[in-house]
Amino acid sequence: MGLGGADKKILSLTKAYLQNGHDVKIVSLVPIGPMGVQARESGAEVISLDIAKSPSAVLDVIDLVREIRSFQPDVLHAQMYYANILSRVVRPLTGVESLVCTVQNTYERDPESGKGADRSLVEHLYRATKSLDDLTSFVSTRAKQRYVDVRAVSEEKATVVPNGTDTSEFVPSAESRSRLRSEFDVEETFVWLAVGRLWRQKDYPTLLEAFSEIDGEAELWIVGKGPLLNDLIELRNNLGLQSRVRFIGPVQPQKVPEYMNAADAFVLSSSWEGLPLVLTEAMSVELPVVATTSGGSKDIIEDGKSGFLVPPESPEKLTEKLDYVMSMGPEERAKIGRNARERITREFSMSAISERWEEIYEQLHSQDVIPDCYL
Repeated sequence: MGLGGADKKILSLTKAYLQNGHDVKIVSLVPIGPMGVQARESGAEVISLDIAKSPSAVLDVIDLVREIRSFQPDVLHAQMYYANILSRVVRPLTGVESLVCTVQNTYERDPESGKGADRSLVEHLYRATKSLDDLTSFVSTRAKQRYVDVRAVSEEKATVVPNGTDTSEFVPSAESRSRLRSEFDVEETFVWLAVGRLWRQKDYPTLLEAFSEIDGEAELWIVGKGPLLNDLIELRNNLGLQSRVRFIGPVQPQKVPEYMNAADAFVLSSSWEGLPLVLTEAMSVELPVVATTSGGSKDIIEDGKSGFLVPPESPEKLTEKLDYVMSMGPEERAKIGRNARERITREFSMSAISERWEEIYEQLHSQDVIPDCYL
C-alpha cells in the first residue's frame, strides 16, 4: 500500500466516498503503507491481512472471508490481479451481493520478461473465474480490448472507468516553478520532465536515445527509482548526456506537482500502460505533454489539441515531437496546456470519476439504496 497509481486512486476514491457519507473499509493483502495510513487518517477502516505465500495463506483467506462477512458491504470492489481472483473465489462464502473487479494495466505481467507461463496463468485464472463477478472494469479501452480478445473477460460484463486526478492538488503554480528552477539553476533552460519507476515498462532507453538527437538545448529530469537506475546512468553517459539528463530519484508525492510546475513540458515513453496517472497529473498542471500511444494515452490526449502522441519504441518519432514542442512559441504551448487541464477537469477529475463509480455501484446494487463501498 504505497503511493503508486493504483494506491493513489484508491485513496482518492476513499476520501470522496467518505465525504459523500458512505462507509468504507479497506482490506489489503499486503502490509499497510503510506496509502493505508492516509486512508485511515481520513476516516476509513483499514486492515492488512499480509497474506503469506505459504500454506498458512489458507488461514489468511479465512480471515478475509470473516472480514467481508462482518462488514457486509453493499459492493465489494477488488483492485488488481491477486485481489480480483481471490475476491471472486471467496465470494460464495461472503454473501456479497455485488462484486466489481478492476484491472489496472494492459498487461498485469511484463509482456517482454520471458515469463510467458505467468501471463498464461493470469489469463487462465481470469477466464476460469469470470462468471463470479458482476463487472470487470478497465482503466483504458486498449486494456479492455486486450482482455476481451484473449477471452479473459466477457465483453458484456466489461466497462472502462479511467483513474481520476486530484485537480485541486495538481494546479499551475508560478511560485513552485520559480523556486525549483532557481534551485536547479535552470531559469532560462527548457526542461523536459518524466516521472515513473525505472523499469522496462517505462522504456527510458528510448527516451534517452530520442533526447540525445534533439536539435535544441534542453535538460531532461527523470523522477523515480527502480532496478534499472545503474543501466540508465551508463546509457546516459555513453550518449554524452551527463550534463543534460538528471536522475532526480524518488520524491515525496506532495513534491511531484512542484517538479511538474518547474518543467516546460512532460514526456511519457512507456512501451505499455494501463492509464498513466502521471500523464493526467501533468496535464492538470497545464504542461504540454508528449506520450506514446501505449495503453490509455489515446483515451486521454486529443492529439495536437491537448497534447501529442507518438508510437511506442520509436526514438525517431519521439525526437521529432520533442523538437516540435520546443519549437512552438510560449503562447502556443500555453494554449495546449490550458486545453489539457480543461480536458482533465471535465473528463478525468477525481470528482467526475467518483461520481461515475457511485452511479455504477447504485446500478449494481439498487436504485433505492446508497451503497457502502468496500475496496
